[in-house]
Amino acid sequence: MGRKASPYGLRTRVWILAGLFVVCTLPLMAIALVQGTLRFTAAEDDLAGLRQLRRTFELANLVSAERGPSNSLLGADPADAKEHARLAAELGAARKRSDTALARLEGLFREEPGFAGEQRLLGEAQRRLHSARAAVDRIVAQPAATRRVEDVEQAIGGMFAAADRLHVLASARINALVSAEREAAIPAIQGQILIDLREHGGRLGSNVMGPMAVPGAWRVEQVRAAQQTEGRLLELWKLAGSHEAVFRSDPVLSWHWDMARRRFFAESLPMIERLIEDGRRGLPPPWTAAEFTARYVPTLQSLEALRDGYLGVSIARFEHARDREAMRLAVLVATALGTLVTLGVALRIANVQILRPLLQAQAQVIQIASDTPGPEQHITHPLAEMQRLFDAIEILREKSLERSVLTSELRQLADTDELTGLLNRRALDELVQQRHAEGTGSAVVILLDVDRFKAINDGHGHAAGDEVLVRVARLLRQHLRRSDGIARYGGEEF
Repeated sequence: MGRKASPYGLRTRVWILAGLFVVCTLPLMAIALVQGTLRFTAAEDDLAGLRQLRRTFELANLVSAERGPSNSLLGADPADAKEHARLAAELGAARKRSDTALARLEGLFREEPGFAGEQRLLGEAQRRLHSARAAVDRIVAQPAATRRVEDVEQAIGGMFAAADRLHVLASARINALVSAEREAAIPAIQGQILIDLREHGGRLGSNVMGPMAVPGAWRVEQVRAAQQTEGRLLELWKLAGSHEAVFRSDPVLSWHWDMARRRFFAESLPMIERLIEDGRRGLPPPWTAAEFTARYVPTLQSLEALRDGYLGVSIARFEHARDREAMRLAVLVATALGTLVTLGVALRIANVQILRPLLQAQAQVIQIASDTPGPEQHITHPLAEMQRLFDAIEILREKSLERSVLTSELRQLADTDELTGLLNRRALDELVQQRHAEGTGSAVVILLDVDRFKAINDGHGHAAGDEVLVRVARLLRQHLRRSDGIARYGGEEF
């Protein structure tokens, strides 16, 4: 009995397969799109968080930089009107830069939801900054002889307090990145180390500013504060040095790293240590406050350049990562849409130009196979392949009486390797099965291949490789018996 025919025709099966393809593909597409969207969103959030952090760092640095002209003005003599006016202009410009950055960051927090805590910290920093500025202005308005070192230190401490609140704000942003397990947390933490390095470098200069602004012997508290700041500064540099490989990974960062080491730690720290030692021995400082500021502040710029360079490189890397994820997401979306459109078009083409002609060809082949070829049926088709199929069917119809001869010839071709003229693998399998069935006794099978054949193809071309195979086949024929069977098993194997 023959096998029962399926109730589903070719057309139905194609539509079923297309439906299964869509059902299986759509979830995969959805998963890929969701993952791509999440990766892009994470990269965008990382970049936004790092940019916000850089703005906070920039504001903290500008507030810290105010201490330089403030210190110079605190140590200046109001009697020197020209110098006093120049220093006052520098301080006014520094304050304007800080206020501009403060307003920009305040606007950012006001526009973005979820920054209530940051707004509160920024407001506290702003109030402390205004209070410290007022204290500086009060001291500057006094004659130099009436100024007290305690008042100067208190005004400088107010500047410290304003900067501290901004560092708390930066720490809050870093903690948010760490809690969210963002990749930007690592460069953010490293950036915090560098901003602290610059901040403590500025504080070290401010620690020695009081005795220079108001000449007199150093107090023990002043010496201790300067030494503690210097110790903290060295610890931060050591901590940053534990990640020196990060800075060496970029030539610009590597240059800034060497400049910070040379200019600040090799030039400025010995100058501070000399001031501390002279103060402990009761010697007057060798420079005025303005002279010291002119010497010291430029060396701080090497720390600023290192910090800005690191943040710039980190943001550039995250921008590249964001753009890469955006490109991947765009490719995923285009691929998903293209797949669906292609599937629809392919089904339409398959139905009109393939399925229908195949069914027609099937009917004609069945007629030929049943020895009732019927009358000639000339069919024209737009596809060359399908047209050749129908032409072949017509030829098959004409040649149906000769198929027994053709079958014999095809059998011979099927058993012979075209290149070497040896038996092919199929014929070898049949030969082995035949001899096994005959039970003619023991037999030996030798499998050999051509060594370094790939080198021949790669070095001399496939034509040379074919010539090698032909000559190997010729040698095998010469050295084996007539009763032995020789076959090309595959590739260079015999």
